Amino acid sequence: MNENIKSSKISTMEFVNPHDNTLLLYGSDDGAVRIWRNCLSENSDSKELVTAFQAITEPIPLTKGSGLVIDWEQESGRLLASGDVRYIRVWDSVTELKLQDIPTGADSCVTSLASDSDGRSLVIAGCGDGTVRLFDRRLAPTECRVMTLREHPRWVVKVHLQKGAEGKIVSARYV
Repeated sequence: MNENIKSSKISTMEFVNPHDNTLLLYGSDDGAVRIWRNCLSENSDSKELVTAFQAITEPIPLTKGSGLVIDWEQESGRLLASGDVRYIRVWDSVTELKLQDIPTGADSCVTSLASDSDGRSLVIAGCGDGTVRLFDRRLAPTECRVMTLREHPRWVVKVHLQKGAEGKIVSARYV
């Protein structure tokens, strides 16, 4: 379905514009992103590739990697991408340009991403080493990591940033 190269595997999927003109975004462990139109149609011949690009490059060689990890910001039209790299890349889908690279400061892969859709400045990254890292993308790259939580002994499966005034961070790990 994704028409990615045979040596790569799909590692992430998101709906884009889920309420109107729904698109399906696939990402593979080689860092490639493809966005498709009409994927949910009963007629498989009607699917159409909208765009494709390399979201991340130069992956770290790891024994256990996460592949490509993304977070889609519907309100801003931005895509956050990371995974087996030492940065979080922010893309603007309207201009199709890279806006920012945020260094993770981790020696392990990023396993999950979440962002603050209200203020559009906070990014949470769960990592393979069990850390949960909080970034403020308004700051300079050398200063944007504002907190590292060491709550888990290993791989973080999912992170979530609660909406609203309290804005609690929720994270889960393998047991």
